[in-house]
Amino acid sequence: MAGLPTDSNHENLEFLVLRKYTPEERIAIVREAIYRTENVGLVVIDGIRDMVYDINSSSESTKVISLLMTWTGERNIHIHTILHQNKGDEHARGHIGTELSNKAETVLQVEKDEKNPGVSTVKTAHIRAVDFEPFAFRINGEALPELLEDYQFKDKDETKGNRGKFDPYRDITEQQHRIALEAAFTLKDDTVTRNLKGLCGKHTPLSVSNSVTTDCVTSSPY
Repeated sequence: MAGLPTDSNHENLEFLVLRKYTPEERIAIVREAIYRTENVGLVVIDGIRDMVYDINSSSESTKVISLLMTWTGERNIHIHTILHQNKGDEHARGHIGTELSNKAETVLQVEKDEKNPGVSTVKTAHIRAVDFEPFAFRINGEALPELLEDYQFKDKDETKGNRGKFDPYRDITEQQHRIALEAAFTLKDDTVTRNLKGLCGKHTPLSVSNSVTTDCVTSSPY
């Protein structure tokens, strides 16, 4: 895909294997490589999650992202990081994912085709420069990526992973509202919760929790 030779390592491409090191050691090694390598232009960190102990730590996230911004500024380079998405939505994982998305020049989404796991698609989630058309690729028999020129992209399902908060005006019927009110004023709290879970769960595809059950009662328009 990059036009590099496939039978040898390019002289300008260098790999660092940091699996056995701690997050602090990985940061130190990457920094050393960036500042000691002449004419470095692109650094790929796979994955940025391995540079922190806790992906939800605001202090660790701020520290690492501040380092990335310092390195790109002082060395005039581009740093490309990789981070998994949350299951169920298209957001990058953890606090570090949120901060990376806020600071990044470009955020790309790489996803497997649901019907053809051998194909991966690439598209922009956010870009400050000129956007580009999405593209698809697969790994061929030589374990190398190759573009799929004729791949047909489907229209995005806007509801996927984005149902949002339970809405009693949308998700349950008028009859369910009325039964909920009657139960709320005649039964004990634990009985109300138990009955409403069965009622709401029977008539709506939502997974009904205590908080959703409460919404059935407190949000009733009647």
